[in-house]
Amino acid sequence: MAGSLNPHARELAIMVACRETNYNLEWNGHEATALRNGVDAKVIDVIRKRGALTGIDEKDAVVIRFGRQMFTDKKVDPATYAKVVEIYGKKGAMDLVAVMITYADSGFYGIAVDEQPAAGKPAL
Repeated sequence: MAGSLNPHARELAIMVACRETNYNLEWNGHEATALRNGVDAKVIDVIRKRGALTGIDEKDAVVIRFGRQMFTDKKVDPATYAKVVEIYGKKGAMDLVAVMITYADSGFYGIAVDEQPAAGKPAL
């Protein structure tokens, strides 16, 4: 599924999709993997809290912005898309979409059945 994405970008995309759909199961399952693949804990916290992207590495910020625009705004700004393509290439941009929609799709199943986080795990 990762396609042209490195593990860092893939896990970042997963975290964004999980947050934007409040998909606790995969969020809690992937948080440690994201950290192991170099996603900074501060970046994960920004995603979790839907915080400002100020001070975030440009490559990470554009993935977060891209996901937020797709899922929340329902429209990707042309400048955001252009920056994603500049950094990740056209294939990378589509691979980000593929990863995000795969996890968002699963997240919607969780919404449908009112999935709750496992005991002792935080809720988004």
